[in-house]
Amino acid sequence: MPAFRFHVMRRMCAVALAAASAFANAAETALVRARWSEFVTTDKVDRVMANAHVTSKPLGDAQAIPLHDAGKTIVYDWETGDAADLLAAVGVGAEYVRTSRPLEARAIIGAATAKAGRGALPRDRNAFRIRDPFILADDATKTYYLYETTDPYKGRPYARGVSVRTSKDLRVWSRPQPVMSVPPKDRCRTVWAPEVYKVGNRYLMFATLSFYPDPEGARGPNASRLECRRGTWIYSAASPTGPFRPVTGKPATPEDMMALDGTLFMDGDRPYMVFCHEWVQAKTGGVCVAALKADFTGLAETPRRLFDATAAAPDASVTDGPFLHRMKDGRLLMIWSTTRTREGYCVMQTESASGTIYGPWKEHKVIYGRNGGHGAIFRTFEGALKLVLHGPNRRGLEHVRILDVAETADGLSVTEPPPGRAVAPRPPPSASYTA
Repeated sequence: MPAFRFHVMRRMCAVALAAASAFANAAETALVRARWSEFVTTDKVDRVMANAHVTSKPLGDAQAIPLHDAGKTIVYDWETGDAADLLAAVGVGAEYVRTSRPLEARAIIGAATAKAGRGALPRDRNAFRIRDPFILADDATKTYYLYETTDPYKGRPYARGVSVRTSKDLRVWSRPQPVMSVPPKDRCRTVWAPEVYKVGNRYLMFATLSFYPDPEGARGPNASRLECRRGTWIYSAASPTGPFRPVTGKPATPEDMMALDGTLFMDGDRPYMVFCHEWVQAKTGGVCVAALKADFTGLAETPRRLFDATAAAPDASVTDGPFLHRMKDGRLLMIWSTTRTREGYCVMQTESASGTIYGPWKEHKVIYGRNGGHGAIFRTFEGALKLVLHGPNRRGLEHVRILDVAETADGLSVTEPPPGRAVAPRPPPSASYTA
């Protein structure tokens, strides 16, 4: 018998034995390897579990992994959740699934993998998961650049940085390529919400970095929940594909403030940063602004708080993803995201009564309320306005949505894509390219 056929038969026998072992006792649990949708043989279970972080909670980002478990193999304990929970966990880095329903788990993962296909690149944006997307329409290259956080999992305890995908039509995208990396020695826990702008002859990236616990970190009403230092950093590059280097060795936002989601607003030649004061520290999140130094090495003034999350609803506490848009008629609008009881995660719109960045900001209203958000507006090369955001707002299932936008007397009107272009859930990582 040829050696190859013998190897295949031996592997099939091992899988069959693993399945039989899993069901020898109905109360026993079994391990399923997510990437290949295969059973883990009994002799390898102990080896996997010896270096495992086991969780039944949603794996949102690297903060879901305790510091002492950083770098361990992620095992998702799937007993009570549904198929969406399983695919969401696999989609954000669970390498194994521990369950008393191994055949069901294997079938769900396998079906999603088969549906998506393997290794088909470039990828349709429906096929990959991105949270807090941002698109730069670069006139110099007539190319769209989609920026995303680089996967911090797969045995890496620290966030790696930011990657970019490129497209000519906003539909089919290249594989992600790294454009910014954070040295492991910096102990960066997460990288969130990268945004890139062309200013003069260089490209500037605003990204939110969180770092592992620091006993001297920020304090506030919810001090017991503060697990890290967090702020928006500014990076610079000569090209939209990087490499991006930090402008300074510290965040642009105040180091004693837990800040996130910094965005750039240019009022003529004067740069401003609008960012959020994290609700974890402030109890009620807020949106703040400060003028930036001309060389982007930091803030030129003390930040001012523009409004609180309660502008959206009396019980709202979260402020995310601010973005500024100047209308053709001169009005200045801001979109931002929060969570409301009826809409879930949503995109709000507000208008500056003075027409300046300092406001006051009035008439906060929902312009997108289908459990998606953290939006940014861009204009296509044909002149059409678009809103890019992620949805649904469920860890592991987020994907890119690009919606049509029109300027009206009431501000911005957002239109869903036609039914034929509906976006499907993101498949597990075995079905698509990962950096």
